[in-house]
Parts: sequence; C-alpha cells; structure tokens
Amino acid sequence: MTKYLKVKDERNLYRESNSKGIVNTDNAALRDYKNSRILRNENTKKIRQYEDDINSLKEEVTEVKDMLKLIFDKINK
Repeated sequence: MTKYLKVKDERNLYRESNSKGIVNTDNAALRDYKNSRILRNENTKKIRQYEDDINSLKEEVTEVKDMLKLIFDKINK
C-alpha cells in the first residue's frame, strides 16, 4: 500500500513514499485549472476563426479591387 508523507510547510502537497513523487490534493485548484484551460481553448478557437474571417475578407477586397481596376482600364481605353 502506498504511503503519503506530508510535505513540510505545504498544505496540499504529499510525497509518495515509494516513488518519491509529489501529489497535490487540492481538488479546487485542479478544477479551476481545468476550467481555465477550457476557456483558453475556446478563446484560441475564436481567435483562429477571427483570423480566418479577416483573411477571407482580405481576399474578397483584393478581388473587388482587381475587378474595379479592370473596369477602370476598360473605361479608359
């Protein structure tokens, strides 16, 4: 059976006696971390979508400029 030893001056940290690994028992901090990670991922997805939208708009504006230039050239000939 694994034995956990309290880490000095740390409220939620314990050392596993066999592997000497540190275990954090602060479930609220874990939950907060997971929620913040989900929010970060959602924000990253939104930013990527905004970038895609902007790039699409740039392409469309370029197409409109090219068409206007063609029209202008035809009128001036």
